[in-house]
Order: sequence, then structure tokens, then C-alpha cells
Amino acid sequence: MKTSQKSNEFFAGRVLKQIEKAFSDLGCFEMYDFDLEVCTDLFIYLGYAGDQLAFKDRIMLDAFKLMGGQAHSEHRKNVTKRSFIVFVNAINNVFLQWMKGSEESVNEDFKIKSYQEASQIHYRFFSLWEHRQKIKLSSRSNIPQ
Repeated sequence: MKTSQKSNEFFAGRVLKQIEKAFSDLGCFEMYDFDLEVCTDLFIYLGYAGDQLAFKDRIMLDAFKLMGGQAHSEHRKNVTKRSFIVFVNAINNVFLQWMKGSEESVNEDFKIKSYQEASQIHYRFFSLWEHRQKIKLSSRSNIPQ
């Protein structure tokens, strides 16, 4: 279901604050780009992945590659912070115009051209979104009444 632009902006703002906290807490706030290990650590910190996620290593590698990274080659390539933020929004089925890129964005940045493309990524990496939802639900149920 397509949500309103305002709702997407609000949600993306909340997610960005969580991502920035993860960058800070994991010591990568000053980094421009990340390798596969740091991306995996960020996904785990944010609740999108964990040891109980089936096929975690394969899913993390697929996500890393889609964002433009290369982990297992002579020509290793990291993913930019911006690419990571765009991808996390897509996992959450959010598309905003800035995700298309601009003149300032680097050519190697991961971009999404449409809501349909964001939806495809959401469905392709649904297990990441679902893992986070389970974590959120279990943490709510552990709150004393």
C-alpha cells in the first residue's frame, strides 16, 4: 500500500536518526563509506539482521552488492553512507525524491528512481524488514505493564 509523502518523510526522518545513532555508537560517523563487515554490523545494530536470520551472510552480501559494494574481489569497493541510507529506506518501502540522487551525489551512490523500485527492494529483502519487526514486537512485549 502506497503511503502519503508526509508519512514517508516523517518515517524516513525517524529512521535517519536511528541510523545516525548507529553510525555514532559503532564508531563510523566520520567514515565516508563502509565495507561489508561494517554494513553487516550496522544492519545488526539497527535490528535488520541477527544470528537467527536465515541465510544472513548471503542476504548481507546481496544487499552489499546491490548498494554497489564488492567484497570478494581484487577490486574491493565499499558503499557510501548515502547509499546505505537510501537502501534502508527502500527496505522499509519508503521512496522520497532525494533518493533519486542529484548533481551533488557521487556517481557510485546507490539511487532509487521510483516508488516501484523501492517496493521491489522491499520485497526482495523482506526478511530484513521482517526481522526488525519481530525484534520491535518482542521488545514491546517485554515491557512490564
